[in-house]
Amino acid sequence: MDLNSEEKERFGWQIMIPQFGEESQKKLKQSSALVTRVGGLGGPAALFLAMAGIGKLVLAHGGPPIMGQMNRMILARYDTVGKISPAVTASDHIKQINPTIETVVIEDNVHPSNVESMVSQVDVVLDCPPTFEERYLLNEECVRQETPMVEASVCGLDGYLTSLKPGITPCLDCLGFTSPEWKLPFPILGAVAGTIGSLAAMEAIKIITGYGTPLYNQLLVLDGRSSRTNKVKVKRNDHCQTCGKPVYIA
Repeated sequence: MDLNSEEKERFGWQIMIPQFGEESQKKLKQSSALVTRVGGLGGPAALFLAMAGIGKLVLAHGGPPIMGQMNRMILARYDTVGKISPAVTASDHIKQINPTIETVVIEDNVHPSNVESMVSQVDVVLDCPPTFEERYLLNEECVRQETPMVEASVCGLDGYLTSLKPGITPCLDCLGFTSPEWKLPFPILGAVAGTIGSLAAMEAIKIITGYGTPLYNQLLVLDGRSSRTNKVKVKRNDHCQTCGKPVYIA
């Protein structure tokens, strides 16, 4: 699938990146990603994937936004509050930026009856929902289908990011990634969500193209108060009921 003259011009500045080139751009054009949900994390992730030239985005988000979410939902609009799913407005916005991209809109959240279908449509999953129930459903299905997953989360001014590849890295069950403090609604600053969401898009691009080093076996932690980042190493253990438990190493 070659690049046409407009694509070469549109993505020319990233094609100029050493060792990225047209081959990486072609891989993006041929690839697909699931973003769920399309809120403070998923919105910027979907936006930057579209701007980078990914071929297909599956956008999943059930229900319309509420006013309390508008401090971070960059692809929602004020006039859609209480009315229209962010997946719909995200698709509309993305099409205006990159009209050649294919978007699949799913006006639903992840649940047991649709997770298999969602994951089966794509090459990589960006896991951005606010509930751990959805996250663990996606994790199990990605392990089953051997689909890489970018795990992104925020709370307050703290952000967390890792990339999970079945058979190579821990899965989400291994990480035991949960907190009693993360119950809806929870505190969140939109700029922190935007930062982690943008980094999630970068992780997906690295996974798709093979350019750079994804956060495999590493958890990136952002402290927004001090603007510090830290990486925590994790590794698999075969005793996890899903794929294996990691041991944290400072």
